Amino acid sequence: MPKSYQKALFWSFELLIIASLIWVCTQINFVFTPLLVFVSVVITPLIISLFLYYMLKPLFRLLMKIKVYKWHMKRGIASLVVVIGLVLIVAGGISALIPSVLNELNQVIHWLPQAAKESQKMIQEISEHPWVRKLHLSTYYSQINDQVSKYVRQIVTGLTSSAGTIIGTITSTVIVAITVP
Repeated sequence: MPKSYQKALFWSFELLIIASLIWVCTQINFVFTPLLVFVSVVITPLIISLFLYYMLKPLFRLLMKIKVYKWHMKRGIASLVVVIGLVLIVAGGISALIPSVLNELNQVIHWLPQAAKESQKMIQEISEHPWVRKLHLSTYYSQINDQVSKYVRQIVTGLTSSAGTIIGTITSTVIVAITVP
């Protein structure tokens, strides 16, 4: 058999093996899900820790060069100062962010009744037009009610499933925040 045929046969066989391996991996998804969760739990704090290490290392070295009463700052104390400074910066950022988020949420809550009144007024004005009266929309009210209740159920279901996702995200963020330092 010529060498070019052997290469083509080899690579065809390799592609067939890779395709079958991918297919098998999609069939045994239950094996890889815990593995992916484990990797995400371990890799995320590791990457963040490495990033913070390289970003804060110059500050750490600078603190170790500072003299306090003829002595240089010890390694542990410099590390503690860097971590406390980082925690204070994060806490300050969060404390600066929370009031603005609460203010926006409060404005939305106060705006909702006004928006409901305006939309109700607009619907009332539209329904008084003669061309709308000719449509005989009263026959469609039950269908509209059914659709609205269906959409409300879908929204509530989506919100409850999103709540679980949000809680999971918050939990993983807290775990990462605790394990990184």
